[in-house]
Amino acid sequence: MGRSFIAGGAGFIGSHLAHELLRRPDEEVVIFDNLSSGDEAHLADVLEDARLELVVGDLQSAAEVTGAMAGCTQVFHFAANPDIAKAVTEPTIDFWQGTYLTNNVVDAMRINEV
Repeated sequence: MGRSFIAGGAGFIGSHLAHELLRRPDEEVVIFDNLSSGDEAHLADVLEDARLELVVGDLQSAAEVTGAMAGCTQVFHFAANPDIAKAVTEPTIDFWQGTYLTNNVVDAMRINEV
């Protein structure tokens, strides 16, 4: 049995991956999303699946990410800045929501030995 962690899993792309993974009878899925641009509606038909865990959290919290990722065997990272236009005038947004938050995901992988 596999256990997949999807950062940004309530978004359009992440939710489609979650649906596909849950087609496998031996797969569990942990979705980690702050719901700033993702939506539970993307997961409406699988929210009651016992193999799905939705964690509403923020990738800025390394402890939250690390805890939610415990026991996972693979990681998918789709969380990103949803406001591309704003990043044109405020490029640090992409640093913080791209590079910095990705570092938290990778460090959680290291700690959890994923």
